[in-house]
Amino acid sequence: MAAQVRGLEIGKVSVGTSYSAYYWWLAKLIAAFHQQHPNIKTGLLTGNSSELCEAMAEHRADFCIINRREGDFDWIPLREDPMVAWVPAGHPMTARKTFPLAAFAAEPFIAAFPSQETDNARIFAQNHIKPNTCFTDISFNLTWGRKRLLTNVIKKINIHLNI
Repeated sequence: MAAQVRGLEIGKVSVGTSYSAYYWWLAKLIAAFHQQHPNIKTGLLTGNSSELCEAMAEHRADFCIINRREGDFDWIPLREDPMVAWVPAGHPMTARKTFPLAAFAAEPFIAAFPSQETDNARIFAQNHIKPNTCFTDISFNLTWGRKRLLTNVIKKINIHLNI
């Protein structure tokens, strides 16, 4: 407490993200912050959006970059990111502008983090759709790699959520 009175900065700041694409960027920001504020401990948390919301509620995280979840939090939208389907070139759905959400009940689906509450799992549950899961992966990077191997050339189609 005496250090705070003398103007020294002390404490801890923890940042969380559910997006692996942000890990290195956040790590660089945290390192730069730590250089300017060496007496403040810093941390980077990872997990899915629901897990990181729990970390916020339990004060283990100060802020997170995640998809919106229920809870008493202040939200600042960073971007709108549409849900998309990746299908092989030549697939009948490539002729369409949108991919119907209901089609996941029949079309082969690769589930990332199958036992976790992901945005995909939440949307399927909200719409009472049981996807035709053919493969499961424990990371989005593995899922993307598997899609590339299985489909060779891929076309991205926005998902039509009105089923």
